Amino acid sequence: LRRHSEAVTAFEQAVQLAPRTASPRILMALALRVLGQQERANQVSNDALALPPESASDSANQAQALHDMGRCEEALAVCDAGLERWPQDFQLQFNRSLVLLLMGRLQEAWPGYEHRWSMIAQTGKEHSRAPLWTGEPLTGKTLYLTREQGLGDGIQQLRFLPILARQCQKLIVFLHKPLLPLTAGMPANCQFVSEGDPLPAH
Repeated sequence: LRRHSEAVTAFEQAVQLAPRTASPRILMALALRVLGQQERANQVSNDALALPPESASDSANQAQALHDMGRCEEALAVCDAGLERWPQDFQLQFNRSLVLLLMGRLQEAWPGYEHRWSMIAQTGKEHSRAPLWTGEPLTGKTLYLTREQGLGDGIQQLRFLPILARQCQKLIVFLHKPLLPLTAGMPANCQFVSEGDPLPAH
């Protein structure tokens, strides 16, 4: 809802109710950064980092706070320590990959980055349960291409749709609504859907 000032107030109340829990402070710091209050955000983050993590979520949030402050080595150490306690936590593995990407350690980062799909599946919001395409021939098949992350990624995705459309019988593309006007002139075998649309059979 982008009501960041109200979020800060709510997190302040959460801190009063749970003063030994790190996550409310870290989430408050994120809201403060959006509001441009960097100095206070850093102080709140440091307060949170002084608290022992009580859950995998706490560890993931602490690593995110360090990542946001550019303290990558410390963020990586927090992720590693958290994964020793919660080795199957997807958020921790994903956050670790983001730190490694920022550090330029790409080969180490990519396997963990794939855990974003597991995080989506945990929410129950995945758009398709069809098998993942791994590059095999698409002749006579339908390919479902979903959005990922922000509008910029969606715009970049549009460049490759004509190439994919030539390889398959039908191409179903899930896009952010603001990008739908950019699909004019796409190949006839492309079908576009967005938030609230039923997913066509595929």
